[in-house]
Amino acid sequence: MSLNKSETPKLIKFEDESKEIYNGRINFISLAKKKYPNKFTDSELIKYSKIWSNIRFKGCKYSPKIYHLIRSINKDLKRKVEDYIEEDTESDNSDEELSVDSQMSEESDA
Repeated sequence: MSLNKSETPKLIKFEDESKEIYNGRINFISLAKKKYPNKFTDSELIKYSKIWSNIRFKGCKYSPKIYHLIRSINKDLKRKVEDYIEEDTESDNSDEELSVDSQMSEESDA
């Protein structure tokens, strides 16, 4: 099925999806097609609409790259960018673990 750039692809409503979320996804796809007429495939738009609804209604977190792509289409996400970008805390924790490990080995040597 080929769509012209103003048509919205057939969007299947998920069982657990409210009418508000479903209609929001349809509006997201329509907006994306108006803003970026030939940039995304229909399957990409459907996928991005689900990501948009997860961010908007469930507060899900995604990588900054995905978040910024979604935000370029629709800024209506209820929260700020910082709310969705997870910080890399591994480096901070590894320093603490090293200092605890070294203290423990020093105490066992004494």
